[in-house]
Amino acid sequence: MYLPRHFSLLIAPPAWGKTRLFRQWLTTASVPFLYVSPLRALANEVALAAREVAPAWAPRGKQEWKSATAAWLEARGPRVLIVTPEQVATLEWEELARRQPETVVVWDEIHLVALWGESFRPAMLEGWWGFCASGLAGVGLTATA
Repeated sequence: MYLPRHFSLLIAPPAWGKTRLFRQWLTTASVPFLYVSPLRALANEVALAAREVAPAWAPRGKQEWKSATAAWLEARGPRVLIVTPEQVATLEWEELARRQPETVVVWDEIHLVALWGESFRPAMLEGWWGFCASGLAGVGLTATA
């Protein structure tokens, strides 16, 4: 479903099982995942599912963000850091690509980058451009295309 240095788009109807599919990736992959979720409720759902099979961090505040990111970077094997667009906009993408080049970035509700990125949540667009320049592998998930 994901290839190094490529971006894949998965379009599936609501309640189709995108979270279940991501959980399956965690059980079969040996790479770190960075999961970007624009909605906290969805992020919490993904965190609960991910923690059943791999280490997962879903930081809320700035202090949690720093410690969770450090722990995620130091860990090995399949793991996931679940972040908001505002958090991912502050990410040092070049540093991440250098330290963890096998990272797969999963963008949940990818259609919102275009819908909200220029006006409502500019951090979403900033994070997207940082990701695009990084060369990391990525998967966009959406039910709206």
